[in-house]
Amino acid sequence: MSKFDIKNKHQEGLFKTLFTVGLINLFIGVIALTLDIVFEIPPLPIDKNLSFIIFLILTLFYAFILIWSALILASAKRENKLAKRGPYKICRHPMYVGIVLLINPALAILFCSWSLLEASIILYFIWKRFALKEEKELLKIFGEEYKEYIKKTGCLFPKIC
Repeated sequence: MSKFDIKNKHQEGLFKTLFTVGLINLFIGVIALTLDIVFEIPPLPIDKNLSFIIFLILTLFYAFILIWSALILASAKRENKLAKRGPYKICRHPMYVGIVLLINPALAILFCSWSLLEASIILYFIWKRFALKEEKELLKIFGEEYKEYIKKTGCLFPKIC
């Protein structure tokens, strides 16, 4: 199997992973919101208008990261290279970071839900697990180049120093 075939297989697996983890994310979110209703958990103490504004800001920031990351990935794919520019210079999985640190908390704030906010912590570990699984595939594809990239960049957070 050529390196090109391996990369295409990885990309197909990546879409399956995103779909699977996205469904898990949705399922846990629904459970969290259901817990709020069933146990009558008091809402986050935030004004509805302010929560909507914060939601919009976080969502726009996420959209920016998502589009920027997708453009860098598409460029890297055309060049048959590892994406290491833009947001990928800061961390190895910027799209996952956007979901974990922006969208999930944004939804918790929009719905004023303590349970959804706490679920965001659980979801961080689920996304991190899938990110590390994906990295095993990337190591097979890019080998030593990816090992060096790991040394320089954090998985979901920037490396300090």
